[in-house]
Amino acid sequence: MRRVLVCLFVLVFVTGPSDGMARRVHLSSEQISQLAQIHILLLTSSVRTEEGLVQSEALHTLVAKRFQELGFSVVSDSSASHDVEFRVFCEERKRFVGTTPGGGDAELEEAPDRLWNGPACRFRYHLNGVDLGWLTEVRGPSSDEKLGFRESGEAFEESAAFVSLLQEVARSEFPLLAMADWGHASRLATLLLDPDTPPAQQQLIVQQLAGFSTSTFLPNLLTVIQRQHFPVEAVEALASAGEEGLPHLVALFQDRNQLPMIQASAVRGIGRIYGTTGNRAAFEPMVEYLAEAVDTMASPDDIEFPVLTAVVWSLSKSRSDRVLGLLHRLQAKIWIYHDQSGNMQELREAVSAVSKFLDHVQL
Repeated sequence: MRRVLVCLFVLVFVTGPSDGMARRVHLSSEQISQLAQIHILLLTSSVRTEEGLVQSEALHTLVAKRFQELGFSVVSDSSASHDVEFRVFCEERKRFVGTTPGGGDAELEEAPDRLWNGPACRFRYHLNGVDLGWLTEVRGPSSDEKLGFRESGEAFEESAAFVSLLQEVARSEFPLLAMADWGHASRLATLLLDPDTPPAQQQLIVQQLAGFSTSTFLPNLLTVIQRQHFPVEAVEALASAGEEGLPHLVALFQDRNQLPMIQASAVRGIGRIYGTTGNRAAFEPMVEYLAEAVDTMASPDDIEFPVLTAVVWSLSKSRSDRVLGLLHRLQAKIWIYHDQSGNMQELREAVSAVSKFLDHVQL
């Protein structure tokens, strides 16, 4: 049982989570192509209050503006030509929407909350009349907060609760999340370098680009790294470029002038590429670092903990006798040091787990 748990732990660390797991609808190649060409949105919006459905011009205008700021055209007439229908549905008191979809939706911050009963807006889109399973939610103040619900006789659209909900919609990055789901990597990469793009949006864009397997935005990520804007996220996103991003990751890893957190991010990216391709160009730099660390280590002060820990985890798929031997030597050293720091604990756990995993696969 312990070996099974170790194998699962290593597998989760190496592969990592994927937002794409949350989708339950399979997309055809034609649908993927249509999503990539979206430019004109048909926007429909409605608000369900305690008295029934109403239309909110303020909500409609706000959502339209958010997309227009990103270069999309928005129409409200269903007879007008459009590429996709984007639906916004807000409720004064959110109703139960069923069980949580499988695939990790519960762990996503923007996923609908089944237990929420306060004001909320849900966003989804239909392509050619078909709901493709994308759904995100923005929540306002809950029912037990001061701004929870309106006063007696007050219209919901005029209440403090609705104003607060609109403020959350204005802050939410649902347009960027929709663009990422549509596969607009090039458009996101262009926005990344736009000086008018707020830092919070730039950071989210970098995180979303990590989910694409294309290398078209590689120069944009390198520019972000050079500018020291969100370097950790940008370095990790380089791994999504595959082997084309490998030389840049290796250069960042081997640059001793870089911050340890950036080197560690580069190692994690190298490990992802090595785990999927088995490229020796990814394997050798990590083994060389591990060997040098073991040979020169005389005390905990000689350890660059974030980097070495990342190297150990990233070598968990090596199947190499040399790596296993180095890990055994490292394990013998780090356990004799009287160091109970969090960094040392993490390193010991990594070495122990990976050593047991490699011992098992060698049998």
